[in-house]
Amino acid sequence: MTALEEYLRLEAPGRWRETPQAAWREVVVSFGHASLVLTDFSDTALTHWSLAAVQRVADSDDGTVRYAPDAGAAEMLEITDPAMVEAIARAQRMAQPPRHSPALRGYLRTGAWALLIVAAVAAAAVAGYGLVRQQAPALISPEQAAAVSAEVEAGLGARRCTGAPGVRALGQIAARLQVDVAVMDWAAPAVAELPDGTILLARAEVERAVSAEVVAGWAALAQVAAPAPLPRWLDGLNPRTLLKFVTSGTFAPADIEALAGLVRATPLPRDPDLLRIALDGLATRGIDPVPFRRGAAARGLLPAPGTADEHPPPRPLLPQDRDWVALQNICGG
Repeated sequence: MTALEEYLRLEAPGRWRETPQAAWREVVVSFGHASLVLTDFSDTALTHWSLAAVQRVADSDDGTVRYAPDAGAAEMLEITDPAMVEAIARAQRMAQPPRHSPALRGYLRTGAWALLIVAAVAAAAVAGYGLVRQQAPALISPEQAAAVSAEVEAGLGARRCTGAPGVRALGQIAARLQVDVAVMDWAAPAVAELPDGTILLARAEVERAVSAEVVAGWAALAQVAAPAPLPRWLDGLNPRTLLKFVTSGTFAPADIEALAGLVRATPLPRDPDLLRIALDGLATRGIDPVPFRRGAAARGLLPAPGTADEHPPPRPLLPQDRDWVALQNICGG
């Protein structure tokens, strides 16, 4: 699930406070993948908020709109830029999964799905079923991917860790990597990916990590290595089931169960080339890659770094010790 393409480069000033007792801070508000990213004026990520959960809590006469990251949250954000306010509203509408009553399941969706039917039929007529199979992942809308991901996550047999201070700390990492990240209360798989691109990290990896940079490394590795479950699953469908999905957008319970099985069976990435790409990605984003390389070496995934590979580290990813402690306790201890 991604924000509207036209808004991916949109930025606006805002005021943010972490608690009611904290002083307001001037921040820059921009769009990430399915999230609002808040940074300071030195481009340091402060937090990111899920667009699907953001609450518009107040409007003032001078045009200022106040937001919270979710219902009942203490954090607040104020925005006066009307273009950003409209962008958030539109992106939130995209982030909401479609709602259908059970009686409507199996029937063709109107509007966009009707166009998909035409596209699928045309593709089949011109190039045959093979082209439909090849193009099927591209026919899935962000809303549909979000809805599928919610159903798959519900079938994983483990909860998402939601300790508020830990989620805020994780948000700083996610904002730097420009990807949605969640910690799951399980020991394995170490990393996985939902159909909408959300990266899942094992609680065990977060608690084993020696620093936030190691956690960021696992998320960066998942970005380049975690096999996307939805394209894999679509590739294995028989022609009748695939065409039904392309034309109706519906999933049977067995389909969701199969997708959840693919997610839970994600292997630990061991390709050294992918690991090096992840290390380069960390460095590009100003995150010290050495702690993650040491952790990967301890797992036998890479050679240990030599002193020649080590340079003065950049600013810590989580400068506040309390944020690191909160992240390690995101699952409630």
